[in-house]
Amino acid sequence: MQAGWDCLKEVAFVVHEALDSWLIDERGAEVLNRVLSFVDDAPTWGQSTSVHAAARRGHGIREALEKEPWALNEADCVGDYPIHVAGMFGNKDALEDLIHANASFKLKNFLGQTALMYAVNFGHIDCVRLLLGQTGITVDQRDNSERTALHYAAMECNPEIVAALLAAGANASARDHGGQSPLHFLGKNCTNHERIEQSLRLFLASAKVILLSRVAPFWCLLEAGASMQLLDKLGQNVLDMAACSNLDTLQYLLSLEPKIFRGINSNQQSAYFWTPWTSFQRTLTPSDLYYREESSHEASQAAFSQLLQITHDENLQWEIRILECTLTHMRQGCMEQARSQLDLVIGQRQKWKDEEFVCYYRGISQQIQAGDFEGVIAALEEDIEDLHRHIGSSPWLRNPGSGDIISDEEEVDQTDDNEDGDSPYETAGRGDEVESKTA
Repeated sequence: MQAGWDCLKEVAFVVHEALDSWLIDERGAEVLNRVLSFVDDAPTWGQSTSVHAAARRGHGIREALEKEPWALNEADCVGDYPIHVAGMFGNKDALEDLIHANASFKLKNFLGQTALMYAVNFGHIDCVRLLLGQTGITVDQRDNSERTALHYAAMECNPEIVAALLAAGANASARDHGGQSPLHFLGKNCTNHERIEQSLRLFLASAKVILLSRVAPFWCLLEAGASMQLLDKLGQNVLDMAACSNLDTLQYLLSLEPKIFRGINSNQQSAYFWTPWTSFQRTLTPSDLYYREESSHEASQAAFSQLLQITHDENLQWEIRILECTLTHMRQGCMEQARSQLDLVIGQRQKWKDEEFVCYYRGISQQIQAGDFEGVIAALEEDIEDLHRHIGSSPWLRNPGSGDIISDEEEVDQTDDNEDGDSPYETAGRGDEVESKTA
């Protein structure tokens, strides 16, 4: 009987919320009010009890309970119990009085939220500690979205509360209905980077498995303006880090704007002579199942391949745009502007240590300085055409003469193309020839 009454109260709550929304028109309001009329003794919108009022004020709980003892574990019109209200407003003394009176701290409102979730969400560390100290408390109790108190703590990034929950045994890997862990929500309602960083460190120190999900660290660093093009001391870039991450992280990276990967060498060799793809392949071996669940290998490989493809194509498109600007300046007779644009490509290739490309483009720059407009324009047109042809090429086989990767089928094509010396991918060595012509 009680379950049926609770269900009716939840209906009333949902209807009241809908009526309170500006999205409901007159006809909709009429229908909802008719629905509400079928709920006998439905709570009036705004109706509460004296115990709720005392919990809100922070004092007078005992007196209120003497008048309305039945209200101890009674929900108000929005589904909150007195213990929820005390936790929401951070009234520790009222919370203690309610617990002493045997109020249940496991009660959920119509959204499935507990008093602990309220105290966490509103940042009341004293109330959080009081509730966590109660015998029988369930730190990982779920709401209607399968979220735990730690999910709420991650949104607000209060380091003290995050630390208290983790110390109480909160599961940092708990997933909600959408498959998201607390780390996915890190900093959602917080703009204080210091608090985000402190909370992140607590999460990362809490369990080995958390290291596999780098979504939150990536998000925090990118929000703070971190560069994606940096290399570590071993010559590894962000793609090497992604290679050792789980599927969630790969999917997060794929959700970013492609331009963010501009300037990242998709075939960067580390001090171990590993490329990002080599690093990823190593994580698929039975001895390295630590990196991700075996069931996600196929999806992870598809995601990582797509990430390499995006990076590869974005760099080609950038280089095409720069060479097209260089070509425009050449046709207008603007030599200095043309060389200035070409210097951008040279600088990028120097960062990647693509000496053949650097030599080739420096040769083009010398041709510009020598006034060989016709020769430079012809060379740039061919280079742009070749670059366009390589967009979308499957990133599997590495072209030893460049920082890019090509497919098995294209390897045959490039063998034929090399005879004509058309593309900069096949003719990087032409820099020597150009230099000899302009010497």
